[in-house]
Amino acid sequence: MRNIYTKITNILFAFVILILFSCSLNGDDIQQPIVNTVSAGAISVDIFAAHGFLGGSSYERYYLENNKLWRECGSLDDEQTETKPSAFPDVFLMHPTIVPKDASFETLSNDLLGRISAALVPLQSYPAKNPKKTDKAGSLFSLSGGGVFELSYSQNSKKFKISTSLSAISNAETVDNRNVNELFSLIRGIGPDICGSKIFFGVGKKSN
Repeated sequence: MRNIYTKITNILFAFVILILFSCSLNGDDIQQPIVNTVSAGAISVDIFAAHGFLGGSSYERYYLENNKLWRECGSLDDEQTETKPSAFPDVFLMHPTIVPKDASFETLSNDLLGRISAALVPLQSYPAKNPKKTDKAGSLFSLSGGGVFELSYSQNSKKFKISTSLSAISNAETVDNRNVNELFSLIRGIGPDICGSKIFFGVGKKSN
């Protein structure tokens, strides 16, 4: 009888241990960080910015899709007739005017992707009609033309486009342009400097 009691006790003890172990596993699962799925696979961003300076013109362009970011910079030459190769020919369209000098590829964390997704939300209200004259895209080559800033992006299957001057974004005198500046600075802050440029005609790099 005592042997039977001992066997039953051992079985119950093993059962309790099994339950505690199972709870421990479930607890570990609960404590795992929750992946930010708001932006994963839901956004793409395409930026082209350029401005003239005394003696030439510079550009930067960025393409983000899912958690991948391609970056390229260089100069613009309106007398160039031969198309120069891009480090990412499958990502960036080329034109004889564009002379690539530096490029980089980055993989984004879920946290950073979430921050970019959040920065895109207020841009949906960016004025699309009747922009101020000073906000219109300027010349790619003129020192005083204000430059060009083109942003195309999609978020949650909705597509948006912003076309203005780079000066309007760097000066950030309106709420809308400050929001765009915030996004551009955030994306510029990803990865090492390209073309040795921490500041691009007044737009800096936000620390990530």
